[in-house]
Amino acid sequence: MIVGDDALYPETFRLAAFGDADVVAVPFAVAEPHDTDLLLLERAAENRVNLAVASRWHDAYGGSVLVPLSGDFTLWGDWENPFAGVISRPEPVFAAGAVEIATLRPACATNRLVSKGTDVVDGRPWELAAVLVGEPSR
Repeated sequence: MIVGDDALYPETFRLAAFGDADVVAVPFAVAEPHDTDLLLLERAAENRVNLAVASRWHDAYGGSVLVPLSGDFTLWGDWENPFAGVISRPEPVFAAGAVEIATLRPACATNRLVSKGTDVVDGRPWELAAVLVGEPSR
């Protein structure tokens, strides 16, 4: 799924999660440092999607960032590392130049179980979102 400057709105990423997106491409004009070091990390974490953010470099704000999901997402599963008090923190890779390489983790997006019995997508009232995430009418 591709999102543009609508990246400012959490609903855009929630709809991507409803659409079962694992990776979201975000062509986005970074305007403040918190856009990439807070706002987009939160969108990735709360919706369990990896992000590939493309932005022109700005000396004060930075630029592009790849946001792979952490495999250590929920207390209800096996952890790769010892618990350090942080759950669901994506592991951003900020671009240092024109090209940056990082490994995104689409498989981690399939685990959307936030807490015991609470899944980001499963069990939601789909009939309310059907017009937004369903097949387009012809």
